[in-house]
Amino acid sequence: MSIIEQTVEPKNGAVHVDVPAEWEGYVLKVTIERTEVRAEKPKGTGMSRFRGIFKDMSPEEREDMDKQLTELRNEWERPIS
Repeated sequence: MSIIEQTVEPKNGAVHVDVPAEWEGYVLKVTIERTEVRAEKPKGTGMSRFRGIFKDMSPEEREDMDKQLTELRNEWERPIS
């Protein structure tokens, strides 16, 4: 007997489990067990996760960081010979 155990999170009331190609044509027995641990929703996946990260910086620190980032951008825009 071959067994695959996977932990999946239901989406839209359904779960998806990949099985090996050699299992095609066989009848599979599927058992679904709910665990007591709830799935954590991912925090911001876009740039919004960085919102407020620099809010505690002083104006001098912000100006210094801006200067450093500008220098880095300019370094990449210079001609390479």
